[in-house]
Amino acid sequence: MLASPELDLTLAAEIRDLIEQCVRGELGVSDLDRRLSIYVRRIGSAMDDAEARRLYGRARMLGSERGYGHRTEDDVRNQLRLLLADVDATQDSRARTR
Repeated sequence: MLASPELDLTLAAEIRDLIEQCVRGELGVSDLDRRLSIYVRRIGSAMDDAEARRLYGRARMLGSERGYGHRTEDDVRNQLRLLLADVDATQDSRARTR
């Protein structure tokens, strides 16, 4: 029997996948925020996973700002897109210095 590919996902990859779904319009911002809420304990214990904590924290903050009416759905999606690009750039930079 083959193992599910989802079992191999890291915490950061799981969170990134949800954010990418929101950026593509497959999830609304409120849906993203609800789905991310189940990760609160895992994030709390993932002190060594800076990428997961960064993705989670920024996405939850943007979801909260949307909930309070400080941002639009499109604005949050644009900010999430920028977040993903910034995380990718950071990873590329780290890979080059190794």
